[in-house]
Amino acid sequence: MNTNISALQSAVTALQNNDYVTNISEIKEGDAIIGYTLTFVKSGAVTIYNGKDGISPVIGVKLFTDGFYYWTLNGFWLTDTYGNKIKAQGTDGKNGITPQLKIENEYWMLSTDNGVTWKNLGKAKGEDGDDFFQSVTQDDNNVYLNFIDGTTITLPKEKQLSITFEESADISITAGATKTLNYSIIGATAKTIVKAMGQNGWSAKVTPADNESGTITVTAPDPLVEDEILVWVYDGETKTIMSSLNFVTGVIEIASNAYSLPKEASSQTVTVNTNIDYIVEIPEDAQSWLSVASTRSAMRTETLTFNLTENVGFVRYATVSIKNNAGVVLQTIAFEQIGDITTANVVTPGTLSSFFSAAQQLKIKTLKITGTLNEYDFLTIKEMTSLSNLDISMITNTTLPSKLFEKNKIIQEVKLPLVLTSIPEYLFNESSIVKCNIPPRVKNIGSAAFMYSSIEGVLEIPASVESIEHYAFKYCDKLSELKLNEGLVKIGSGAFSQCRGFTGPLILPKSILFIDSGAFENCSGLTGKLILPENLTTLSAFTFENCTGFNGDLVIPSKITIIDGGVFLGCNGIGRIYSKNPIPPTLFNWNISSIFPNYKYLGIPTGSKEAYKNATNGYPEIDKWSNFLIIEEVDFEALGI
Repeated sequence: MNTNISALQSAVTALQNNDYVTNISEIKEGDAIIGYTLTFVKSGAVTIYNGKDGISPVIGVKLFTDGFYYWTLNGFWLTDTYGNKIKAQGTDGKNGITPQLKIENEYWMLSTDNGVTWKNLGKAKGEDGDDFFQSVTQDDNNVYLNFIDGTTITLPKEKQLSITFEESADISITAGATKTLNYSIIGATAKTIVKAMGQNGWSAKVTPADNESGTITVTAPDPLVEDEILVWVYDGETKTIMSSLNFVTGVIEIASNAYSLPKEASSQTVTVNTNIDYIVEIPEDAQSWLSVASTRSAMRTETLTFNLTENVGFVRYATVSIKNNAGVVLQTIAFEQIGDITTANVVTPGTLSSFFSAAQQLKIKTLKITGTLNEYDFLTIKEMTSLSNLDISMITNTTLPSKLFEKNKIIQEVKLPLVLTSIPEYLFNESSIVKCNIPPRVKNIGSAAFMYSSIEGVLEIPASVESIEHYAFKYCDKLSELKLNEGLVKIGSGAFSQCRGFTGPLILPKSILFIDSGAFENCSGLTGKLILPENLTTLSAFTFENCTGFNGDLVIPSKITIIDGGVFLGCNGIGRIYSKNPIPPTLFNWNISSIFPNYKYLGIPTGSKEAYKNATNGYPEIDKWSNFLIIEEVDFEALGI
């Protein structure tokens, strides 16, 4: 009896200490099972015997609301002489007390103070019995101690600590790429910790989902060095194991890297051999006619199906990039699609109309002309009511008629003559032109040349261009970016006004000498610091009005002598104002609006403070330098301005 009671206390203590059963073995007399030996990781072996014939007091344990197990006698709490429940945990005389039973003079006697005193429990019947254990059972995860009074104590079995990955051997990866792998742990505890380490430029990050699973994100070096990631798992108590993830160079092979397709082509399949994940990137300007099917096989040999629309325009090209998830280009596929194009070589100026019948002339959509044209040929072009694509890049004309495509709602793309020296005024005004090159010999872009047109994308002004006249690109709000090159001298009034689609910084070439009024008015998408060219002498009215994306400090160059009203109106992101001219520039407000977005701080050259504070030139009753709250002399060279 007392052996089982001590065994029961040992089992409870093991449970409270998060101990685990590593083995359970039967004790036999002949063929009969008379008990069990439970072996724990920390607590050693505990022996429990089955009950014998006879009637004995039922000793057991129950879990109380405080989270501890306490002894019971015949289903009731076993208490000491003070009525306190007796804890069934720890070692004799310490954290817990082991009840002792004996038969004396045919009566059951119970001691709860280590045998100092004994309590009579009543008449003992039959033989000395140990029948408070009913059975010991188990499954894959636990051992169950079952008692006669219906109580069950569940003891967890020890689990072998291990970690598995969705991939672990010869994992394919490319230079600079990132790969995320799922892991799962067997034998984890609430304290389990997973760590991963790379070397030779490899990095690894562990992101646990819970104590039994999570992900490891691995980033390869560039250039790639084949290596492994070491992974450690600590159960938080006694065990640590190590595993590894082995990475090898990924491969991607494409059957052909170039395809030339007819104008009516609707699809093209491309065979890919690979052992990596990859991304198919189609250039933005080709996405209107070229796409790729989203369904592909997971890995190995697969087929990419590219879909195309019929080409009724010029021959067109696209280079598709195959990238890893770090954006590194692994392969490229070039596409060329032939267009539906009509050609005419005009040897004798004025004879273009002779190449087509009247009916044909009205149906032509795409036309390429070579030779030399005169005013009659240009009139023929204007009368082609279906013409949407025109290539005159190889004609010998250095000039074109003004208003040639004005209000033309059919034209989509024009390739201007490569020898063109000037883009005439109103050339595409209010037209549907979407794409048009500016040839490399053009020196001047005329007034309203593209005003209110549908031209889109990046606008790059060649280095040959010296002047952009007023309203040249006004209201071209589909343009996305502006690139100006050195050599540009003049930007006319309202040249880029209302081009709200421009994004990114405005980089003004150092060669610019004059920017007229409202040149960049309401270009609200422009961002970053506004740096003015050093050779400017005048800041015209409303030049940068409502360019709300500008930020940082504003430096007014030393050659500026005149500043007109509203030039920076609405540029509220601008911070400090600096003026490098020791002679205060004249402020011409014209009684319309403030010149500067704020009047908080003004930095000026050393020795010029009194001149700025007392300046009265222009319209001082409206705007004057002394309006600034702080006027400070600064060393521009020391500031790097």
